[in-house]
Amino acid sequence: MKKLTIKQQRFADEYIISGNASDAARKAGYSHKYINSNVQKLLQNTVIKRYIEDKLRELNSEKIMDLKEALELTTSIARREVQKGYSKTVDKISGEVTKEIEYEFTPTIEESQKSLEHLLKCLGGSKDELDKTQQKANIELIKSKINALNSTDNREDRLDRLFDIVEGEIDG
Repeated sequence: MKKLTIKQQRFADEYIISGNASDAARKAGYSHKYINSNVQKLLQNTVIKRYIEDKLRELNSEKIMDLKEALELTTSIARREVQKGYSKTVDKISGEVTKEIEYEFTPTIEESQKSLEHLLKCLGGSKDELDKTQQKANIELIKSKINALNSTDNREDRLDRLFDIVEGEIDG
């Protein structure tokens, strides 16, 4: 593979940063006359083009999370596991960071629910399926509480305890 000249490499690196071919050519040291007539040729040069594509691929693989990592984070939020946060305060005049804080927090129920809905969309599920699953779980919980009622109690005591359980589920 043919190597880039120093000027071509500077052009490619500047183009990756700014996305502006004319500006990148100027910063790389090309003449004003060359920029006006030949800047597009630089972008069409196969060696430069391949260099830019390789560098962008490298940058993307480092900066962009993959699907597995995204699903793991979404699952972690849906389960309300402790998350790490970062905050900083910047002085508006000097632009200097005056305070940096790292902290931990537990996602709210609303954040957990949204994360769960997002996860279901990604995995092909639906909110209706989630609602049905939650309803079935609640029904099973009530059934188990009813079965736990002592059968030696008289009928009236069992009904009172059943009403207490149902009211607790409705209120809670």
